[in-house]
Amino acid sequence: MRSILPGRCLIFLLLVFNGVGSLTAQTNTVPFQLKQVDGSPAVAPYKFHPDHLMPEIKWTADWIWLNPDEYPAFQRTKTTWLGSETRTTPYRVFFRKEMNWKPGNSPVYLYCTADVRFRLYINGILSAEGPVNTGGDYDDTKAPDYWYYSIYDISSLLKDGNNTIAVEVFSYALEWSEITSTYGGLLAEIKSGDQTLLRTDASWQAMLDTSLQKKGDWLEWQAGIEPEAWSQPGFNASTWKKAAVQKDLSKTRLFRSNIPELMQAPIQPLTPMPERFLADSSFLLDFERNRVARIQCSFIANEGDTIEIMPFEKKDYVASPSRAIRIIAKKGMNQYRSPNLAAFRYLKVRVASKMPVNFTAFEAIFTSYPLVYRGSFSCSDPFYTRLWSIARYTTQLCMGDMFYDSPMHQEPNACTGDYFIESLNAWYAFGDAWLTRQNLVQTAQMMEKNQYRMFHTSYSLIWVQMLHQYIQYTGDASILTELLPHTHQLMLLFRSYLNKDYLVANAPNYMFMDWIKIDRFNAHHPPAMIGTGYMTAFYYKALRDLAWLHEWGSKKSVATAYLSRASWYNQLADSIRTGIEVRLWDPGRKLYRDGIPGMSKVSPSFWLPADTSIITYSAHFNTLAVLYGITQPERMESLMRYVVTQQDYELQPYFMSYVLAAMSKLNKTDEGLSLVDRWKNGIDTSTYTLKENWQDLSATGYRGDYSHAWGGSPLLFCSVNLLGITSYSPGYTQISIKPYDGNKIEWANGAVPLGDNELVQVNWKKTGASSKWDYQLPPGRTAVIQMPESWRSKKIRINRKKVKYQSSLAYRVARILIEVE
Repeated sequence: MRSILPGRCLIFLLLVFNGVGSLTAQTNTVPFQLKQVDGSPAVAPYKFHPDHLMPEIKWTADWIWLNPDEYPAFQRTKTTWLGSETRTTPYRVFFRKEMNWKPGNSPVYLYCTADVRFRLYINGILSAEGPVNTGGDYDDTKAPDYWYYSIYDISSLLKDGNNTIAVEVFSYALEWSEITSTYGGLLAEIKSGDQTLLRTDASWQAMLDTSLQKKGDWLEWQAGIEPEAWSQPGFNASTWKKAAVQKDLSKTRLFRSNIPELMQAPIQPLTPMPERFLADSSFLLDFERNRVARIQCSFIANEGDTIEIMPFEKKDYVASPSRAIRIIAKKGMNQYRSPNLAAFRYLKVRVASKMPVNFTAFEAIFTSYPLVYRGSFSCSDPFYTRLWSIARYTTQLCMGDMFYDSPMHQEPNACTGDYFIESLNAWYAFGDAWLTRQNLVQTAQMMEKNQYRMFHTSYSLIWVQMLHQYIQYTGDASILTELLPHTHQLMLLFRSYLNKDYLVANAPNYMFMDWIKIDRFNAHHPPAMIGTGYMTAFYYKALRDLAWLHEWGSKKSVATAYLSRASWYNQLADSIRTGIEVRLWDPGRKLYRDGIPGMSKVSPSFWLPADTSIITYSAHFNTLAVLYGITQPERMESLMRYVVTQQDYELQPYFMSYVLAAMSKLNKTDEGLSLVDRWKNGIDTSTYTLKENWQDLSATGYRGDYSHAWGGSPLLFCSVNLLGITSYSPGYTQISIKPYDGNKIEWANGAVPLGDNELVQVNWKKTGASSKWDYQLPPGRTAVIQMPESWRSKKIRINRKKVKYQSSLAYRVARILIEVE
């Protein structure tokens, strides 16, 4: 394995394609090594830091597209919510350019992006796919004036002499998450040292292609229409037109992606695809568990034969297939690789032909963020051990060039409620924070574009919590300079939603609470009388987190200019807490009411139903009142007792993450584990993943999917409470050790990542009345032991020495052995 060199973009596994695609995999000067862990592709430990990427460049290339004089109807792009509804049929644009190259001492880098997406070939070999998702919101109808690009080390793909660079660019979105400027464009530059070897300009050749189109739920490829071997050296492109500079994109602001390239690994079905398909037959391929993959196949067929590939998460799933593929074959060899990702365990392959069809290859190209399985967990209860593993795997399925709510939905970058939970699991399972960092930055850019309003209003406030937790794990003060101005604009926006009682009574909507009904209302988008307390609690938490971030940042000399804001945030939070106490606390019920009917001055809409005269006491708001310290300490246990015993509705996996966090706050680990037992109905053993909701069909009529990582909070709960490791100070400069003191678990062991491949190893066991904990820590870290209250009357030895009970005790050693009896 080659060492990581400064300036090298990390490219893990490139799929070598001859034309549309052969099926050979190769590594390309990569610091990754593929390995199999717990039934999933992963990578061996590596180090990544954006500072090791090539620096951002001053672009000399032009955005290019089809010549508008030749193709006036093929200039615009279309995504789910952006682009002209009257635009012509979905299309791709093919580009080609020859480049002469002599090997030298400097590596060769490709800087590339496109709108909407691209695949780039060097000498007929698929060498790059992108760009990374720029980030948008649900129902986002404002085009960005910025875009993301990636850097690829292509040194090993070039040959001495002439090289063919070919690119296909899609003018349409294949996923909800994709966004567009509404103008098609390709931007590329190849550099070696200070020399520019190639750049996009009007000398490139371009061709319009309509062979691959979205038709309803199907992506249909007419193989006979696409020019054969168009990406190969020696292809005759003399009939192609010259490209034109795309002036509408000339002012686009460009940002380098700061995450590694995705991991890709071929996976074979449990039972091989039959080599020979009889006419009009079908076959079911089983990939053992749910996968996120591109589908790749090659086959010999007759002209007009139809091959249909239908992905399903479950064999008996009643919904339509996810991202189904229809191939209208040409005579002879056909090679196909899907440009988008599908979530599936099963692929139903159906062939319609008058003659047999011979398949030469069929596989799934598993694709995810390049994750190292650094974290681990096991304990005396096999269910919790297995659940932790399933939550880890589901989290991996939801990590690509962005977080996904699920690989089935692939919703936009602004589903922060999902991504907050996934970012926490990504740390404890994989020790990765770079995807979280990029998501935080992209969300800020998206909010600035949209005047800081998000479709799911509560998610914008959860974004602040995500930033706070990112700092706790990484200690990365540099991000504050970029993001604190955005957080302040968000706080000002929510200040405008407050009423005279300091309650968020005038928000445009109160999405999202849960996939349940509260009274007769869908809690996905409840009325103000149900959502006011819930939203106010999130605003309160955001203000407290920001006050802390400004105070901490000032000590790091990155927030000094904004330090005065900390007191303003705290004062406003104090007023909100008082308003909640005065207006929403019900002394008779000893609960918090959700809101007061008629308090909101906002006109009802589809996403904001009109208030009625009911009063509700949701488990959601009462949980947040405990978790965020809004209520008095003496009320907390009784409030949580209400939350876990009320029978009006069943809290779904998403909001259970907040309930489990509240249990952690109250040191109620065994009670929390009893709640984790609900996940016996939350996992699907046939897919080895987490369901979106407990039921396949929720009370609101919503049918969820089977790879939804927002239900992964038991992973965090078990790592935090059974392994007992958290960050005592940002960046784990001090490590908090809190030994488990319950009765449900007899032993546990595992590892908690600290970043840079450093781990805390934990191993403990109870034997009768005595217990032993063994912690191995990286050098140079201080451990702060948080002793349970029950230890006051017990004998305690730390590293073989007797110690008296203390609520906390600090050690700076590489190993800590605790014995209690």
